[in-house]
Formats: sequence, C-alpha cells, structure tokens
Amino acid sequence: CHFSFPSPPYYKSGIGESRQIVLPETLLLEASNHLRHVVQSVLRCAFQP
Repeated sequence: CHFSFPSPPYYKSGIGESRQIVLPETLLLEASNHLRHVVQSVLRCAFQP
C-alpha cells in the first residue's frame, strides 16, 4: 500500500503572490487540517490490503 502526504496549504501560500500577514490561528487551522488529512490517508491505507 502506498499513500502520498498532501502538501500543507501554508507552504504554497505566499509564493509568487503579495505577501500577506498570516495569523497564527489560520496557520494552526491549516496545520490541523493537514494533519487530519494525513491521519485519514494513513488509516485508509492501513485497512486496505
């Protein structure tokens, strides 16, 4: 089984765009969403042969 970690959105933001002030709350929310996606992909992979 193989799974790919989705790239966190905050890595892609701010590249080639006007730099914006990123609030810690927004960064924390994006990080938690990313972590949940990673956990879901790992669990989905674990229950498949």
